[in-house]
Amino acid sequence: MLKKLIFSAVALLCGITAANAQELFLLKAGTPIPMVTVSTVTSRIEAIGNSVDLMTTADVVADGVVVIPSGTVVKGWVSDSRKATILGIGGNLSISVNGIYATDGTYVPVAGANVSAYGPDKTVLAVICGIFTFFGFFIPGEQAYLPAGANVQGIVMSNTYVSAAN
Repeated sequence: MLKKLIFSAVALLCGITAANAQELFLLKAGTPIPMVTVSTVTSRIEAIGNSVDLMTTADVVADGVVVIPSGTVVKGWVSDSRKATILGIGGNLSISVNGIYATDGTYVPVAGANVSAYGPDKTVLAVICGIFTFFGFFIPGEQAYLPAGANVQGIVMSNTYVSAAN
């Protein structure tokens, strides 16, 4: 009787473990993750370290299963920002994405997901105008900006195992 009880308990525990086990899918290094900016980002407003929202534009598939659906919000950050200044110097802006979360909550490291913009430089105009009039030196450059919908292409940095969406 005791043997049957122990056997039943072990069988029950094994059954619970098997029921809770999820199949893992390999998201291979080098898999592309296409994204776009959700809103316009400008060097006039954004500072280094600010969060920027992006969104995936296509499903990311591992072993035939969608592990990151199109439309997933991705958090990027401003890695460089410099406002336009006098003397016609244009602004700079760079956005980076280090990772994204799959549907099961697994963190997927991303490489190459950087995009930069540079505001048009007006230094030559400012200097020439400054030679003829002092106020020419105060001509500012233009701010850098990335419009909503700017493409950002990232790739999966390392092989990552992800389970199917719950």
